[in-house]
Amino acid sequence: MKNVYFTLTILLFLIINTSALSQKWEKIYSYPQRDVIAFSVTESYDHGILLLSNFLKNGDNLHTGWLIKTDVNGKKLWERFIGNYEGYQSVYEEVVETADKGIVIPGSWSKEPYSNSPDPLFLKLDVCGNLEWCRYFKTDDHMDFGVDMMQVSDGFVGLMQYYGYNYATQRIALTKLDNYGNVQWVQIYHSESAFNEEGKTIIQRFDGDIMVTGEANVIKPGSPYQQPRPLFIITAPDGSLKDFGVLDVSDTLWSTTWTTKEKPNGIFYSTGGVLVNPPYSWPYPYFLKTNNNKEILVSKLLIDTAIVSDGATQHIDFLSDTTIVMTYGFNYKSRSIVETGLYKLDTLGNKLKTKALLSGANVHSIEGFEITHDKKILAFAPEWQGNYLCSVLFKLNSDLEDDSIYTLPYVYDWGCEGGVDTVLNIDPECGVYVDIDELERLPVHPEIKAFPNPVSDVLTVTLPEYLVTRSAQHNMQASVYIKDYQKDARLEIFDINGGLMDTQTLTSDQREVIFKSGVLNPGLYMVCLVYQNRQVSTVKFVKE
Repeated sequence: MKNVYFTLTILLFLIINTSALSQKWEKIYSYPQRDVIAFSVTESYDHGILLLSNFLKNGDNLHTGWLIKTDVNGKKLWERFIGNYEGYQSVYEEVVETADKGIVIPGSWSKEPYSNSPDPLFLKLDVCGNLEWCRYFKTDDHMDFGVDMMQVSDGFVGLMQYYGYNYATQRIALTKLDNYGNVQWVQIYHSESAFNEEGKTIIQRFDGDIMVTGEANVIKPGSPYQQPRPLFIITAPDGSLKDFGVLDVSDTLWSTTWTTKEKPNGIFYSTGGVLVNPPYSWPYPYFLKTNNNKEILVSKLLIDTAIVSDGATQHIDFLSDTTIVMTYGFNYKSRSIVETGLYKLDTLGNKLKTKALLSGANVHSIEGFEITHDKKILAFAPEWQGNYLCSVLFKLNSDLEDDSIYTLPYVYDWGCEGGVDTVLNIDPECGVYVDIDELERLPVHPEIKAFPNPVSDVLTVTLPEYLVTRSAQHNMQASVYIKDYQKDARLEIFDINGGLMDTQTLTSDQREVIFKSGVLNPGLYMVCLVYQNRQVSTVKFVKE
């Protein structure tokens, strides 16, 4: 009887645990005779995993993207090679799954091999992993990058590091694309008090606004030197600037932010590095907590400065309402060892647990990070394997321990009815582009033209491609270039006494409007372009 009971107990144990078996969860993704650099990771709609890496060429040139789809256990299902390894340079920064189960990726490319002037690009793949659209932003002879992207209710917002005419004060740009990749607006920031701004990441706040997290140099009173500080920029959904702030983290010489997450109560949690005074050194990993008024609630070092020489925290997400997970990296003082891993903290920045993932003399930072729907933690990093760099994926549970093998029969890529090609080369020949530098040359008041002038019968009015609005707040000026303004605009004709004679509501992307002037009496008239009930441009004409 005891043997029967024991056997039933073992069977019951096995049945309960068939969906998860213990393992050391570390998956390595390598490519023959190439260095591979991990960049980004995200969970897919079918519980698979999307991994984005880039290949190195000639030692240090990022050259082509490598997108891998795996199952829940990290086994490769299909792959995409994005770019042209034997041709131009390109690099891809983030992989973001979209509401229609597709993928958007920000990056940059240069058609000239080993050029020092790459241009930002944004591309979208459909649910089957095929190229759906691609847009790039042409600039003059300076380096510009697409670094982050997110989906909003009616399209996408992309973050660019834009090194414009005045490199020291004009280094961040946003763009809004609709669901088909058409540009809606471009916003370029010009700071009067901050220098060398770097936009790192973007999020959409709970109120719908867009928030850029990064750093900017400022000159503090009594000091002749520029000192980096955390930078936050708030933009409305229509691209207009709402707020700009450089935080003064007390008792520090150097501080920055990398990634920010918001809780519904308007409290923000950020990663970054801070250089304390004393000691004088490189920055250390820290935790930053702020509120809607840009007030610092908590600023906390996360290491012992006696044993660590420098480092930072980079990625952050909520594990629960009361716990946070951050990625970290630092160097030890007493030995040439670099360590990267995960911190589990409470919302006051107190460390609950530390999990070192990589340690050694030549260790890279964790580049990709995500918490899945079932609270598993994905960490993606480059690691040396022999003579070549490879991408390594870690998967951990909420206790920062290795996750288990799943044996449940998930169905992958069920959104692609025809089946997914296991291997595809994607060459993003972006035929449509926006010249950002040309936008910067546009006048504040857009020009509309009316011809013939004088007119006797049919009057044609041509419209500009973009509207320009410029605003300033808190020593920051934002130039917004609005592409599809026509859906909120109209043309009006007034006589010399201000009487409204005719009006036409514009349609999306309309560039030309026809008026029949035969009903007008001879005299002087004015055509007005009205956008969001505000007059933005006028032109006069004479009716014969």
